[in-house]
Amino acid sequence: MTMGKTPYSGDIKLDARATRAYLRAGWQEIRNSAEPEEVIQAPPGKVLPKDDRSPFRVYADQLMADTVQEYAQPPVTVIDLGCGTGLYTRLFAAYAGEYHGVDVFEYAEWEAFLTQHWPLKVFFHHLPAEKLDALEVQATFSLSSSALEHIDDPEQAVRRLAEKTQSGTYGLHIVPAPWTLMTYGPHGWRRFSGMQLKTLFENAGFECVRMYRLGGLASTIFHGLWLTGLEQGLLFRNLTLAVFPYILYRINSKLSLRDARSKPLFNPIYRTLLRCVLPLDRWLPYAPAGYAIVVRRK
Repeated sequence: MTMGKTPYSGDIKLDARATRAYLRAGWQEIRNSAEPEEVIQAPPGKVLPKDDRSPFRVYADQLMADTVQEYAQPPVTVIDLGCGTGLYTRLFAAYAGEYHGVDVFEYAEWEAFLTQHWPLKVFFHHLPAEKLDALEVQATFSLSSSALEHIDDPEQAVRRLAEKTQSGTYGLHIVPAPWTLMTYGPHGWRRFSGMQLKTLFENAGFECVRMYRLGGLASTIFHGLWLTGLEQGLLFRNLTLAVFPYILYRINSKLSLRDARSKPLFNPIYRTLLRCVLPLDRWLPYAPAGYAIVVRRK
């Protein structure tokens, strides 16, 4: 399997022509998407006071907390692929062991985690995911959340991760599903179907322990209307694949209501709707926001 990617990276600003090409390629991902038979619906997380997370993030945060508790055994050695600002160090803060965050960018936020007085020793590595072989560690738990879509060669990155993972140990990896093209628009190089995610890790030397579907039609529509439409003003562009004159999309984006989730006036409404929408995904398990795989190193 060769993991496909769009003709442009959505992580850089795209002009009108490039946006159209990106969205057309993403639509092919939707048309070709498939789920393995064993995929199960992930339970939604709890909506917190003043919560302004997206539906996808509510699912992902709960799944990460549950999976770490079930499969990460101290003393733990964690490799967090595409760690970003290092936020997920907190999942392992009470564990004896080591956390190794790997990212192609350096973040100022890393410094705060390096000085925490935790049982966990924290390290960050400014390194492309494809160069994991440079690390002198063997992981007992691996993690990535919304990272693989940004990596130029995820196949090589996951093979390197397998080489740096102890036999019999576990990991959790979360990716956006094809339908997030409509909600997030240009973002990263690609999105993953459930079948692509499973094949990616099995080809690298992992076995699939569990597959999850994150979200469904109800939360995807809610995300599209509130976050992509009301807050960002991009739903019209994404749904029409940017085929109309770009000036129309610019005008539409100017009509958006920034911070529509976090403003004191709107946040209670957003949270109430979020609580109502998330349980509906169980009955409408279509067009999910993401997939997650729990893996075990062979």
